[in-house]
Parts: sequence; structure tokens; C-alpha cells
Amino acid sequence: MVKPGYKQTEIGVIPEDWEEKKLGELAKVCMCKRIFADQTVENGEIPFFKIGTFGKEADAYISRSLYEDFKQRFSYPQKGDVLISAAGTLGRSVIFDGKDAYFQDSNIVWLDTDKARLCNEYLYHYYKVIQWASSEGSTIARLYNGIICNTHIALPKVEEQKRIAAVLSEMDRLILTLEKQISKKKAIKQGAMQELLTGKRRLPGFEGAWKTKKLGEYCSLVTKQTGFDYSAYIKPVLITQKMPNTLPMIQTINFRGRKFSFDTDYYIPKTVALQFPNIVLNEKCVLFSIVGASVGNVGLYPGGTTAFCGGAIGITRFHDEQDAAWIYYYMSSPDGQAQIHYVTKGGAQATVTIADIRNFKIPTPEKDERDAISSVLENMDHEIEVLEEKLAKYRQVKQGMMQQLLTGKVRLV
Repeated sequence: MVKPGYKQTEIGVIPEDWEEKKLGELAKVCMCKRIFADQTVENGEIPFFKIGTFGKEADAYISRSLYEDFKQRFSYPQKGDVLISAAGTLGRSVIFDGKDAYFQDSNIVWLDTDKARLCNEYLYHYYKVIQWASSEGSTIARLYNGIICNTHIALPKVEEQKRIAAVLSEMDRLILTLEKQISKKKAIKQGAMQELLTGKRRLPGFEGAWKTKKLGEYCSLVTKQTGFDYSAYIKPVLITQKMPNTLPMIQTINFRGRKFSFDTDYYIPKTVALQFPNIVLNEKCVLFSIVGASVGNVGLYPGGTTAFCGGAIGITRFHDEQDAAWIYYYMSSPDGQAQIHYVTKGGAQATVTIADIRNFKIPTPEKDERDAISSVLENMDHEIEVLEEKLAKYRQVKQGMMQQLLTGKVRLV
């Protein structure tokens, strides 16, 4: 039952004073004049954006004379028009900033809207939730003009459109500010790693020469899932949901750096997992992806949670757990990654061996200095992680706001 003040439409329940309109009733689809490959160069004055570079950095350019000629004689977007991708990632949108640029015909289009009925700012946000017109159950491979024109949108009065767009745009600005803060802090951390982990910069109070040790000298165990028939012992008992007395099975897809997901694809009964204690994780240790495209991914397992380690992962356990952070940070640094890539073997899949891991060369100051450097980097990581959690919440809030405001479930007065 539709609540008072609302009505049922083809696109769902909307306020009674809103309209349901096809985009073709409110706008005309436009695109730039076709540019041919022989009219572009690798470097030039006017960037030419193709579907692959749309919203990114241009990798092709056209001459200013051609740009001025086509801009004057053919369709060209106005500042504030919303450009959308009609191929590739369908409906990806960019607000045109008015800077000199040219766009690939038919793959990148925009709507010349009736500004008295539809404002571009509202349209930009509506593109994030729009349901493109298609036959029921069909998959859209391309946004043809007919699909765009036949797509329905919920349309409040222009003043309300502007209020909705202003609120959502402010949320976008908050998100962008956070993204910039995170990017800046990551760059600072990267620089600190490069200097602190190599001894180029010393923390106050530390001096003396560093040594070089092999990673295996730090470890009580360097191993992987081996020595038993995985297909016979493990595969038959794996389940896809967490149940009592099961352990999560950590695979390479479940970790990235300090981030571990214990909500995994597979779980294994504890009674089976504990038969293989070398690959049961419980204390702080370092994991290496050793097979496939993820070779080079190094994870700092936090401890405190017991899990079972899947294949394609090298496990390093330490004489002193505190050294796990030192090894993690060094092997994640450019110098550490270079060592990994140097020993990576090709073939059907990239591979790093356990022997390779044992022999990685680690710069080694005294323990107090190792711990102090690790602490500095961990604090930097913590600051970044707090901001990333905040960013994820903002994005979630933004998504909820769009669903509420763009359907009229929440009205701005």
C-alpha cells in the first residue's frame, strides 16, 4: 500500500508532486564529431579522451586548429554538462570542467538538457542510481541513444533538484577531502619506509652500524602447506559458511598488508585443521603470496585469531614475535619488493619458493631500533586505517542518502 502523499510509478514509489519522465523528453543526446586515429598524436596541446582514458589521464592529443574548427562547427559540451560513458563501464559520469579537451564520439556522450526542467547537478547524482531501459532480463552492452532516451527518472521541481544535488555534492566534497588526506599520509609513510628501513634516516638516540641477516635467521619456521594430500584430507571437509568448531581458511585473497578478512570463502573443522599445526595460524607472523598474480603481497598476520592457512602462501614464524613487524615492513618496502621480484620464477604461474624467502636479505639494526622504527610505521598505518574506516562510512552514508533523496523518501524543505 502506497502511503499518503506518494504514488506508484514505473520506477517505484515517488512523491505525488514529482513527475516520472523519460530522459528523451527532457534532453537530447549529444556527442563530439568523430576523430580518426591518424588525426591524433601521442603528445600535443588538446587532450583527446577515449573510453579507456575517460576520467583519467589522456594518452592522445589533437591539434588546436582541429579542436577549434570542430568545436565551432559541431556539438561540444558546455561547462557543467555531465559526460557519460556509453561503452565499457556504462554510465560512468564526469562533470565537464570547461577546460580544453575533446571526447570520443558515441563512446562518450552528454545530454543537452532543458534547464528549466532538469538541472545537470541533479542528473549527475541520479546517474549513480539510474536503471537504464532494457528488455526485462537483458544485459546492456552499450548505451545506445534509444536506451538513454527511453530511461525514466524521478523528477522533482528544479529548486528541489538543486537542493538535493547540493547536499549530495557536499558529501562528495567530504569524501574527496578524506581521499586526499589518505593519499597524502600514504605518500608520507612510503617516504618514511624508504628512509627508516634502510638507515638513510635514523630516529633520535640511535647510532651504530647495521648488519645484514637472512630472513630465515629471524624465524623459528618458514613453511607452506605441504607434506600431505590436500585433495584427500582437506577438500572433502571444507564448508562455505562459519559453523561451531570450525576455523576460517586464509587464502591469498583474504589478506592485503595489515588487512585480514576472517569472513572467508571456506571454513575447516578444527579437528582436521589441528592435525597440521605448522599451517595453523594463531600468533603474529608474516605471510607471503608465493604463486600467481598476487606474488609480492606480504601480510602481517595479527594473531589473536586462530585460522588455517591455505595453499600458495609462505608462512614465517619468529623467535621474537615483535620482529614480525620489522620483516613485514621491510618486505613491503620498495627494496623488499625488489628482492621478491628478483627471485620470482616465470612459467605458467609466477612462483617464489620457501628457500627464496629464507634467503631474503634484511637490514638489521639493534632490536631497540627495529622496534622503534616498526612502532613509528605502525602508528602511521593506524592513522591511515582510521581515515579509511571513516571514508568507508562516509561512502556508505552517501549511498543511503542517494537512495533516500533521489526517490523522495526523504524530502528537503
